[in-house]
Amino acid sequence: MNTPSINNALYDTLYEEWWSDESFMALLRTGIHPARLAYFRQILQTSGAGPQTSPQVLDIGCGGGFLAEAFAELGYQVTGIDRSDATLSIARRHATQQALDIHYEKGVAENLPIPPASMDVVCCCDVLEHVESLPQVVSEIARVLKPGGLFLFDTINRTPLSWLVAVKLAQDWRLTRVMPPNTHVWHQFIKPNDLQQLLGQQRLTLADISGLGPGVSPWAAVLALMRQKLGFSSYAQLGRDMRMVACKNQQIAYMGYARKQAG
Repeated sequence: MNTPSINNALYDTLYEEWWSDESFMALLRTGIHPARLAYFRQILQTSGAGPQTSPQVLDIGCGGGFLAEAFAELGYQVTGIDRSDATLSIARRHATQQALDIHYEKGVAENLPIPPASMDVVCCCDVLEHVESLPQVVSEIARVLKPGGLFLFDTINRTPLSWLVAVKLAQDWRLTRVMPPNTHVWHQFIKPNDLQQLLGQQRLTLADISGLGPGVSPWAAVLALMRQKLGFSSYAQLGRDMRMVACKNQQIAYMGYARKQAG
């Protein structure tokens, strides 16, 4: 049995769809982004890294700029890194339309074009499960963070439930799929304990972890999916109807933060 390969080239062809309500990428913007942004804002406020201190924020795998723009709107100085020229062109255009000053630069997570110890905050969302070398990415995150700096992340857990929901239901089965095949592949999903071990090897101390799951009942989720599949609602509305929230259950996805040790 052949192991499927993740299709990261997908984002070079769908770049115009980042900010479209009719694209599956709207699920990130309306369904997942609000929950994780609220979680990250609370972390930053309680850690003393509020925008009034003008910290430097690096968004790795920034895509069309959902997180980068959110942090810029809060007053942070933001740099966004992405491997796709086409995607970066959309991110720059949208930031300009919103009158946001964000520095976007081409680069890969395994070899960041960023000086050592120059970032107060690094965020990496919807990315860790896509990279070629997770240990190298974690090493690069540690390299560019200042001592005491924060690493914010979310990713997908590698469990039977995540295989069913994120791969079979979301991608493979015609009646339920909402994204192209191989957008994600199960063997690249990451168990929390494995990520914590990699963080510790780079002197990044995991400070908190939270599940990320639907804030509605399974029946409400099925009804919302049926409405979208029948053409009665957009992908953006489907994301709103699903309403991902911070929760205890980490079986599908999780988010958290780590702090770089001083010295």
